[in-house]
Amino acid sequence: MKKELTGIAIIALGLGLTGCGMGGQNAAVKLTTTKSTVTPNGAAAKVSGKATPKSTIHYTLNGKQSKTVKVKKSGTYKIYVTPKTTAQTVKLTAKINHKSSKTKKVDIKAAKPLTKYTTFATAYNTAIKKANGSQTIDTTGKIGRYHVGSDTQPISVTTTKNGDLLGVSDSMKDKRNRTLYEQQVTAAGQAFGFTDKEAKSLLTRSEKTPKKAYMATHKNIRMEIKTTKTNGNEKIVTTFSHHGA
Repeated sequence: MKKELTGIAIIALGLGLTGCGMGGQNAAVKLTTTKSTVTPNGAAAKVSGKATPKSTIHYTLNGKQSKTVKVKKSGTYKIYVTPKTTAQTVKLTAKINHKSSKTKKVDIKAAKPLTKYTTFATAYNTAIKKANGSQTIDTTGKIGRYHVGSDTQPISVTTTKNGDLLGVSDSMKDKRNRTLYEQQVTAAGQAFGFTDKEAKSLLTRSEKTPKKAYMATHKNIRMEIKTTKTNGNEKIVTTFSHHGA
């Protein structure tokens, strides 16, 4: 009798362990978003959050064709959306092992024009030359989000088909480009009416206190600089956006 009970107990234990394993496989796919409404910052609007590690985010922008982005091992993801002068909607679903999370929705606010791209580019080139910089940018412009300037230290801009400039982003990931980056930041700032001193002050303050965004405004333009340091690597991001956006 004792042997039979022992056998039953072993079988029950085995089933219990099997159930635990299946429970792990059948665990719900997680998906969260950092914000439900996002304001464009610089040349892009960032949609981010957390999801089941190694899952894939399937998302649509304004109901159009679905795109994908992989979730990192840390369980985080980022999607960069090109701003427009009209509001946009992103719908996301995380998928892994033929299972899906609940769909999340993120609204992206409309971006307001800063100035005409040609006006900015002309002023920028004048400022960069005064700083003895040689990396001028194209004054013609394109449509959408694209890079201008140096290949090693590009500047990201977003413009409309009417030539309106919606945002500017510039990031330094390599310290070897520090001099050029400073020239770009101050030149872009001057193109929008900021002084050389204001731009350098924000840059210095952001490096002293990483992860905190420092801002200055001039008329309807907001200049923001933020420094992050990870494993000894330093990244500085400068953005120019409409202050009322």
